[in-house]
Amino acid sequence: MQNKKDYSEASIDELQSELQKLKVQKIPVILGMALLLGLAVYAATHGGGFFRTVLLLSSVVLFGGTYLKKRNKLEAEINRRDRYR
Repeated sequence: MQNKKDYSEASIDELQSELQKLKVQKIPVILGMALLLGLAVYAATHGGGFFRTVLLLSSVVLFGGTYLKKRNKLEAEINRRDRYR
């Protein structure tokens, strides 16, 4: 999800299409985060060690944060263009 697209050059139809793709990806992203969170809890409770637990928890934050940043950037560009119509 580390896609560095410049949304200012895309058309409004392309932006809405990209936003729709992100909305479809919401459930798999949440399931991936839940899996990582479950693994972190399991590691913490079954002697997985502090480092492994922190690593899994930080990956949950990075995974979700990347998705949210991309979606928020895309929504902000769509809203900016809708304001000037």
